[in-house]
Amino acid sequence: MKRTFNVAALSDTGSVRSVNQDSLLVKIGEFQGNEFGLFAVADGLGGLAAGEVASSMVVDELKLWWETQLGDIFCCNKELAIDNIDNRLNILIQKVNKAIYEFGRNTGGKSATTLSMLFIYDSRYILKHIGDCRVYAIESQIRQLTEDHSWMANQVRHGLISPEESRKHIRAGVLTRCVGACETVDIFSSRGNLSDAEVLVLCSDGFYRMLDENEMENEIKVCIKGRGLSIQDAAERLMEKVKARGAIDNVSVIILCQEQEDGNNGIISRIRRLF
Repeated sequence: MKRTFNVAALSDTGSVRSVNQDSLLVKIGEFQGNEFGLFAVADGLGGLAAGEVASSMVVDELKLWWETQLGDIFCCNKELAIDNIDNRLNILIQKVNKAIYEFGRNTGGKSATTLSMLFIYDSRYILKHIGDCRVYAIESQIRQLTEDHSWMANQVRHGLISPEESRKHIRAGVLTRCVGACETVDIFSSRGNLSDAEVLVLCSDGFYRMLDENEMENEIKVCIKGRGLSIQDAAERLMEKVKARGAIDNVSVIILCQEQEDGNNGIISRIRRLF
């Protein structure tokens, strides 16, 4: 069976900011009959100069890598290709981190961005993450695949502040790790397999901070239960909720799942068989 992607992506300036410092990337290709994809959300730091430049630099480098280098990495040995892609992404992120760092120094200020990205090939994924954007997986329940690199998240992890208190704390947006702040960056990496029923969500903090996780999960499940709604509908409905609540930050989200195409039965949604 051929694997294909079903993807929705939205980004909005929000109700307060005058500039959208978020950048999104959605790239899909095909190898040996199956689609593979690269998906990323980068959130430029609003308190630093040229946050939108930093997020754009990350996405532009990923796009250039996709267009000029990825084809040479693929080979018949899938495991070797995945290993190579993982290593190349680490090298690429360090490269763009240094470029953003130098850009900040040359312009007399600091420029930085967060980054959460997924490379998906067949039923496997590679995740790279720096900062406080998030990646969620939704199956029977919602779970966060990334950890927030922030002062507040550290306090919550050590039991010094409750999750409820952290939402309104004055230091909620203080990051401990981001792309471009230093000459090198510590990358959170993970690899795993996707189940037959997972929906993945990549989003900026301006998106998830205005929503309850259960709310996000339920909205997506409603749209994939065959009620005439789609993943795009889920993204739009969630975006409307965020904007109705004030959208004090830029708001970005990518929602995706894989589907199987059967030569006899057409498209079979991998998620609808579970919910």
